[in-house]
Amino acid sequence: MPLRANVAIIAPKLIATAKIHGKASAVVGVDWQEELALKGYWEVHGEFPSPTATHDALVGASLAQSLGIAPGQTIQVQGQDFTVRGVLLPTGSDDDAVLFAPLAAVQTMAGKQDQATFLEVAALCSGCPIEDIVLQLQEALPGTEVKALRQVAESRMYAVHFAQDLAFYVSLVILVTALAMIIMSMLSSVNERKKEIGIMRAVGFSRSSVFAVFVSEALGIGALAGLLGYVAGCFLATYVLASLHLTEGPVQLFSLQHLLATTALVAGAAALAAAFPAWKASLVEPADSLAAV
Repeated sequence: MPLRANVAIIAPKLIATAKIHGKASAVVGVDWQEELALKGYWEVHGEFPSPTATHDALVGASLAQSLGIAPGQTIQVQGQDFTVRGVLLPTGSDDDAVLFAPLAAVQTMAGKQDQATFLEVAALCSGCPIEDIVLQLQEALPGTEVKALRQVAESRMYAVHFAQDLAFYVSLVILVTALAMIIMSMLSSVNERKKEIGIMRAVGFSRSSVFAVFVSEALGIGALAGLLGYVAGCFLATYVLASLHLTEGPVQLFSLQHLLATTALVAGAAALAAAFPAWKASLVEPADSLAAV
């Protein structure tokens, strides 16, 4: 491999599952010396294992919290005892939910001697030809899949942006559908209340007053819907985040500013949708509506 001098770190990993405190968890076997050099951004509560340690472990933040594991504690994994040297501070990645243990110990535990699930390779140099390194690794390791971290990050960001765009367009369709339902409901209400409108016009209500009555009704209903929808959304989002273990500790999603903005937006949209039915109501003539009484 011509560019092998640009490869600074090769960190093998073996992924297995095991029961820890009676709960099935992911265990990742690592070479401590290579892994700690690769993950220089890690911060830990406690201490890092020695590069030559054979039964030391690191536990991700969310896994440690769910299992009640603390630094210095001895845990048993598939019949092997490991000393937890530290608990990783939250990283926002999959590292938060796994146990890191020596590669040889995990290979023995999983019955996969001299095997690895994947290798992380770091080229710690400025302006390294990443694409060329990827191609040369593929040639040197036939039958394996080699991906640059940048490509993985780009694919993940594409997925995130796609989900955001999808949520936006779905919300837009729901909003348009809701506005159409408001228009149809208000038109039906105007037709059913023609006699009432005629009486209002007969006792002195102007066209603008009738228009204001219907718009105000829609405005009030919209404000109530926005208020209840925001509160329900906060509770539902909190429950979903907790169920999927996407956050650490309690999450404060409620915001008075967002509540007011949401209420005002929904109320304004409802009033706008009610403008046409309200205009139709203002055109009702007292004589025409009272003729059938």
